[in-house]
Amino acid sequence: MSNYVKIAVVGVSNPVIADENCGRTDIEIIKDFFGEHLAKVLPKKPDLVVFPEVCDLPYHILESSENRREYLEKRGDIILDYLKDVSKKNNCHIAYNTLMIKEDGTMRNATRLIGRDGEIHGCYEKNHPTFGELDLGILPGADAAVLECDFGTATGVTCFDLNFDEIRERCHAKKPKLVIFCSQYHGELMRNAFAYETRAYFVGCCPGHYLASSIISPLGEEIADNVRINPPVIVKTVNLDYAVVHRDGNEEKLRAAKAKYGAGITVTARDDLGACMITSESPDFTADDILAEFEIETIDEYLNSLNTNLEDTADFWR
Repeated sequence: MSNYVKIAVVGVSNPVIADENCGRTDIEIIKDFFGEHLAKVLPKKPDLVVFPEVCDLPYHILESSENRREYLEKRGDIILDYLKDVSKKNNCHIAYNTLMIKEDGTMRNATRLIGRDGEIHGCYEKNHPTFGELDLGILPGADAAVLECDFGTATGVTCFDLNFDEIRERCHAKKPKLVIFCSQYHGELMRNAFAYETRAYFVGCCPGHYLASSIISPLGEEIADNVRINPPVIVKTVNLDYAVVHRDGNEEKLRAAKAKYGAGITVTARDDLGACMITSESPDFTADDILAEFEIETIDEYLNSLNTNLEDTADFWR
């Protein structure tokens, strides 16, 4: 059954605060900074709002290690509690990435997913901190966390994570519908590959205009960005009731499905990859129902089956 989800990507630059010490009053200014940008998207009633990596660090704290831990201790959960309240009052999820001091005193780069109820529904800790982060004592996470949304499963990746195959494979294993990418690094072609390899919509949020934010389809194609948009915000509705399949052996089946259901399904092809995405636009059946009715394998089932067949053939000729 169609599962339309409105996503707001708020690609704002880090706030600039004059006070080098960042007193409590300055943290309230940062809270107001968030409120100013949320006011631009909340009237559109998004289901999910995504902010960039370390989005509540003032610019001078982001660029220098001086006073960083002191700032984090002063900030505490002030911004987190504020965003929890926003989520609950506006019936939306918020993906909030920042540096977090854990109860054991260790520091992590973490994306917390706040649910519509104002509670945390998952936390992803960056698996691959940079050398600069490691020098600051930021420890790596160990897995691809599931971020539970009421519209489907999401996973998180952060910044340089995009360069490592194992985190992509871990995300793929979770079978997400969304990958939430909070970053201070663009990632360029790696974003498209990550979306395609995980079979998920990729929501990439970076700060400002110098690093574009974008939404990428499970076929690895960009469907929205904030280039030349002021403020640098994307609001896009996507349908998460989809399946990615291969064209090999399925073209007649896809034509038959389209002939029977017409506007009830959308079939989007990417010829250069031989892949297609089937999306249910109907309240009466799902994309998986279509696969079952027309005996169509998902692309992962197809590739695994092909790989097994090749291995068996190789064993025969040895």
